[in-house]
Parts: sequence; C-alpha cells; structure tokens
Amino acid sequence: MLAKLNKSFYCGLTQGIINNNSFKANIKSVLVSSESLFSQAVSIKAIASLNQIHFAALQTIQCIEFNSMHLSNPSLELLLNLTGVRQINKALDLLELNEFNEKAVLIVIGKNKDKVKKELINLEKISEIKKNSKLIELNFVKNKKELMKLYGIKETELKLFEDKDKALKELIIEHNANLVFL
Repeated sequence: MLAKLNKSFYCGLTQGIINNNSFKANIKSVLVSSESLFSQAVSIKAIASLNQIHFAALQTIQCIEFNSMHLSNPSLELLLNLTGVRQINKALDLLELNEFNEKAVLIVIGKNKDKVKKELINLEKISEIKKNSKLIELNFVKNKKELMKLYGIKETELKLFEDKDKALKELIIEHNANLVFL
C-alpha cells in the first residue's frame, strides 16, 4: 500500500507475518535511514490502525522539516511517534520484533515514490513476509483491552462515544500526538 502523506513525502506499508527469523535478528543492518528515505519494521502489538501509522509518519516528517527531531535517526524518531513515548527503550519494547512476535508492519517513508516502492519490495523480499492486509484490524479487535491499558485510556472515556472502536483508535492517535507538544 502506497500513500502520499504530504506534498513531499510518500509512505509505503505492508502488514503480515514475517517468516525469516534472521531478518528480525539483523533488522538494523537492513533498514535504511536518511531524511529523504527511511524504513522501519515494527510489531503490531501497539498499533491500533493504519491512521495511527500515517499520523506518526506525518509527525516524523514534520520533525524532519522543522529540524525538531528528538533523535538524530528518522527511523527511530518514527518509533517514538508511533507509541507516544519519549524514551526509545520504551518504544522499542512496544514495537520491536522478536522470535515470539512475527506479526509486523513494514514501513518505508521517502520523498521519491519509486524509491519508496523499491525499498518496500526489498524489505518484503528479505523478510519473507506473508502479506495480510487485515492484520492490524484483527489485532485491534483481539487486543482492545491491552491497547486501552497501554495508552492509558479508560472505559469511561469511551462511554461518551457512539462508535467506541473508532473513538479508541482516535484517542490513541491523540495520545501519541501529545509527544509533539510535551
């Protein structure tokens, strides 16, 4: 899946099951990281929606464009924005792939649409990912309570909304947006 994030950047996403354990072990050597093209492979356990990923990507791009990154590496900055935490160790605990957690999202963000596509295809090939475009939604349905606990969202907050699932996804994005303003 490829989307235009703003006038300068594109985002490519693939969700699925990673079948190559050596990919997970050597992930740092496979990912690219520059201000014009960067990638990340993350566990879906802390991801509630594709909108959460797109919003985190936009936050990261904004940090690059305004020279306000918390970290010097855009790939790591993306992890902070995906989770709404300031400590990279906490973000890694939530999103890092390991042998017990192969459900993943491959993310590539860049200025050149063709390079984003090419890098996403490369990551798909290396990771041997078995694509499943519904994986994030299935994870959300299965793990709502865990996501609420993780992001500090109370049941009473959701009672105010008619569509509780949509509200939960939006409250998670709102939680993560607060990182920018803290």
